[in-house]
Amino acid sequence: MSKPQDSNHADMVQKFKRKIRYFEDSEQYDKYDDSFELEVPYNYYGNRGYADLLRREYERKKENVDDWTLLRIVAYEMKTSIQDVGETTRQVKKMDKYLPESEEFPEGKFESVLVILDTEENREIVKENIDYFEGIDTRFFDLDGEEIYGMREIIKREEEEKKTEDEESELSYEIDSDLSYQDIVNVWEREKEAKTPVDLPENFFEEATQYLAESKKLVDQARDSSSLGSKKRRRIEKRHPRAVKISELILKERAKKQVLAAYYSHEGMAIEKENFTERDEKVVTKIEDVLDEFMTPFDEVL
Repeated sequence: MSKPQDSNHADMVQKFKRKIRYFEDSEQYDKYDDSFELEVPYNYYGNRGYADLLRREYERKKENVDDWTLLRIVAYEMKTSIQDVGETTRQVKKMDKYLPESEEFPEGKFESVLVILDTEENREIVKENIDYFEGIDTRFFDLDGEEIYGMREIIKREEEEKKTEDEESELSYEIDSDLSYQDIVNVWEREKEAKTPVDLPENFFEEATQYLAESKKLVDQARDSSSLGSKKRRRIEKRHPRAVKISELILKERAKKQVLAAYYSHEGMAIEKENFTERDEKVVTKIEDVLDEFMTPFDEVL
């Protein structure tokens, strides 16, 4: 039986594999090679589990001679989110202990790595529970930029981001919108936690649409600019897809609540409309009309 995976997890594994492998056009390709296995099971006297990804790295013994020696074997545990810190670290330690025994890997050649999707939520969880991760080689993988960061790099990057808050403020006025990136993030943070729609800033969806359009223009300008620093250009380029993704999440979460509100209203139950926008009410009314039409053939027999 294979290890259950969702599409996000599978996408993360494939992109990470593509990032770390040796390509034919790389400088190291003639000297090094590697092979990969997905969902590798192990069972050592009843201690069972899976490695999401197993990589074997080889080094050519002599130039232009097809004779290779095994350098190391690396098992990766991949996490898109951390639901249980203790369980996550136990999985990695268990894999580190029993996978090489189960497969009888050469002594001293095996390493295990925990790879976590680089999100603000995951970073906060790791920082708040840093003691759990002691002794575990932990990396963060940025899915959009396909970059890999170690723990120290993440902490250093966050410190740099704090130092550039003034630059971020400067970036905000370069986007011709009354809404900022942080405003969009704040709405998502509230919306995902609430059971009913949250109160939105005035004309939120119109302003968010304008913000994303202006943000896309800014990305194009940044790519064409020769005077813009590489760090700021990278920050601008990464912020836009994040803003798009968060906006999509807000829409999806809002849509789920609209559908539920329409169903409850159709069934004659009271619904909370305090934070409904005009757009929300129109959508709910349309869904109720569809429900009415759907139920019409059964009216005579119900």
